Amino acid sequence: MARKTAITKNLPLVVIADAYKNITNLLSNEKHPMIDILKINVFEGSFIAEIPPLDDSDTLKRNEHVISIGNIFSERFSQYLQYLIMTDGGKPAWCFDLKNKRYWYFVLPKIKVVNPIGCGDTCTSVLSSILSQMRNTDGKEVREKLKFNDDTPDVVIGLKWGLAAASAKTLTLTGGDFDEKVILQLFDQIKMSEEMKMH
Repeated sequence: MARKTAITKNLPLVVIADAYKNITNLLSNEKHPMIDILKINVFEGSFIAEIPPLDDSDTLKRNEHVISIGNIFSERFSQYLQYLIMTDGGKPAWCFDLKNKRYWYFVLPKIKVVNPIGCGDTCTSVLSSILSQMRNTDGKEVREKLKFNDDTPDVVIGLKWGLAAASAKTLTLTGGDFDEKVILQLFDQIKMSEEMKMH
């Protein structure tokens, strides 16, 4: 499902795709408008990149696998896609800036999962909401609240907040009912890497 989010009337459309079936056709079609953000899971990323999914739980191998997916996306799709976000349940999440050949990864806190259903949608929705807030306020208020510098891309800030909300979602049986204090605690527990360069 592609979500076309009009952030404000005066700013450009932001296109967030939260899907993977048939997405290759969109990502390589010069007649299609650029997709700003593609959010998928690592298995889906393997499928699109046409490499076998990894069954190994070894952290180093998994990291190398995800980075190789990011590199393939950068080679094939950077003309039509700005950011690739890949999640993997409770394992690290990744954000690749394909045009500028850089990435960040996020190590999630170990928590007792009560209900994982809907976490992906929660993350995407909160990411969209944060991007909207940042575009409407030049991002200063959000950056100050979340202690980010001016060089960090909006999508990276939004993703970390989305991951915190998704983590909070797993702690309850109900959907969409969050305690902001819990989200802030989880946000602080998510370890985010420095900006890394892609090969």
